[in-house]
Amino acid sequence: AGLETAAFVANPWLATGALDRGFRAFDVAERLESLTEIRSTRLYRALLKALLRGLRLDSADAISARGLRWLSRTSGPWCLWLHYLDPHLPNWPPSPYDRLFGPPPRHVGSALTAEEIRADSYAGGGGGRREIARLYRGEVAYTDAAIGRVLRHLTERELLASTVVAITGDHGEELWDHAGYGHGHAMWNEVVRVPLFLRTPGRAPAELTSRLARLVDLAPTALVAAGISLPVEPAFTGCDLLAAVEGPATCYGEATLYGDEQKFLRRGRYKLIHRPPVGEGETRLFDLARDPAERVDLAATETALADTLFGELLEWMARVGSAGAMAARDIPADLDPATVEQLRALGYIQ
Repeated sequence: AGLETAAFVANPWLATGALDRGFRAFDVAERLESLTEIRSTRLYRALLKALLRGLRLDSADAISARGLRWLSRTSGPWCLWLHYLDPHLPNWPPSPYDRLFGPPPRHVGSALTAEEIRADSYAGGGGGRREIARLYRGEVAYTDAAIGRVLRHLTERELLASTVVAITGDHGEELWDHAGYGHGHAMWNEVVRVPLFLRTPGRAPAELTSRLARLVDLAPTALVAAGISLPVEPAFTGCDLLAAVEGPATCYGEATLYGDEQKFLRRGRYKLIHRPPVGEGETRLFDLARDPAERVDLAATETALADTLFGELLEWMARVGSAGAMAARDIPADLDPATVEQLRALGYIQ
């Protein structure tokens, strides 16, 4: 639509698909090309993880800085995507954020991996677990500060009043809420419920809404907010949240990165979680108004409601359902080897 476009992303996973379509610049955080000679070795993976973390080449500050440099060279209408990875396992925020919510960590170190955390292979027992949770909160605060730099830059250049700003996430993180850790393994709310902050020029003051919203609604909402007409064919699956009075009636989610595949359907206060295969798997029902922590399974007592929601879930599965996540088996064969090694270092592939 005539906009200058750029994306600066910290996660190499985003380079494996088609998310770069339409971006004049699509830059993944530095890939340490100087280590080409030892690529595909364990030493390379160890050095990659250590250097990325030690030099903070993929940090929130680095992503914000690259975005701001691009903005300083850009004139006219633009679209900028900044993708941060810091609130992501395993967690290790820089000082002083590593002690923002408690004393400095003494049980866990920066070399601790997500796999070790899931296996309870870390020092300190309960103390170590509390440190891991505090470090996660520290990374959220650190990323918040990095995003604040971008918003201040827009304010100082008198651009904020004419800029659409959307801040969201692609997943949450379980910190043993249901005896698990991380993401990609479950459909609990702590994993699938994410924040969405949307600021558009000329709108009323901020309000907090409890309406349902989905990540698929973000693209049409952003286009309309930017004054760009939505395509008729093919149409977006999502809706324009700024125009919708009630918002979507249901939310559907699926696809685990590891473990058994799971699906969920949310309608109003009720949420259904299903573990395929259909007819042989497990289905659970929760009333989020009375049970926001998803502790009491109502599937056996509210059978009519469970059957109704399960019918809707099957309709969604027929429309857009998949056998599983876009996991390692789906990585293109011609993907840049450096990106493949980064994905190994981050634990996406083995």
